[in-house]
Amino acid sequence: MRAWILSVILLLLLAGCVHFDEKNNITSENTNHNASSSLTNSSVSPESGWTLVSIRGRTFYQKKETEHFGGKYNAWLVTICIKDVNSTREYCQLGEIEYYTPDGKRYSGYITERALPALKWIKENTDNSSVFLSWWDYGHMIRGYGERNAVLFDLSQELLPTVADPNITSFDNSSKTVNVARVFVSNDTGLIVQTMKKYNATHIFIAREDVKKARAFFYILNRTQEYSDFFNVAYNVMFTEKGKTLNLYKLLENKKVPDELVLVYSDDFAVIYSLKT
Repeated sequence: MRAWILSVILLLLLAGCVHFDEKNNITSENTNHNASSSLTNSSVSPESGWTLVSIRGRTFYQKKETEHFGGKYNAWLVTICIKDVNSTREYCQLGEIEYYTPDGKRYSGYITERALPALKWIKENTDNSSVFLSWWDYGHMIRGYGERNAVLFDLSQELLPTVADPNITSFDNSSKTVNVARVFVSNDTGLIVQTMKKYNATHIFIAREDVKKARAFFYILNRTQEYSDFFNVAYNVMFTEKGKTLNLYKLLENKKVPDELVLVYSDDFAVIYSLKT
């Protein structure tokens, strides 16, 4: 199963929408669970479309519902639904986008409903030739929904240990991924503009949830041992005082960003800057 589908199910769990009880069934009370579990298909439910799946031995039903979005890349939005094996109550969340490039190649990737306002803004307020620098998680949604190009849209092979699905076979360029990660965990603001120009990016897209994904930035840079110097994970992932020197913090808070960048969009999910021409 694709990593972002598992991520959606886990987000439902971690958000407190559902959790497993002592009998490994889903309930609706608020309890957190480890997000590093693996997901395996088991069997198909007698009910049409539902598949029995297991995560760390905990069993529930899952299905996908598709909605044709259309647009430049003939995109489809996929909602992931889960329910307890002993209940008819469903928990659903938008989780995947599928789309086709002009050469007919099919792509699919993670998307969340919380990102839609930012993606709509991109589609309606940027030139068709715009290119976005972001972490790889957001590349497919920027392309498929926002209809703009992205510097990264697949993970690099070195990041496989950081995702839930070990069967991914499509990878992005390793050096490019390293360079993007370095932008976020450097304290050199000049590196932001330098890297954007290197990849002809007109905009940079930073998601507020990147704070929780920062461990992957340090991982690919072989700096994992430094992660706790910059982030406090005791209760929730937060910047330490040292972490507030990172470009990731500066971009999210619009503090000490390069003069060449203009803040053009901000909401509860993402922050977008454009590069002055």
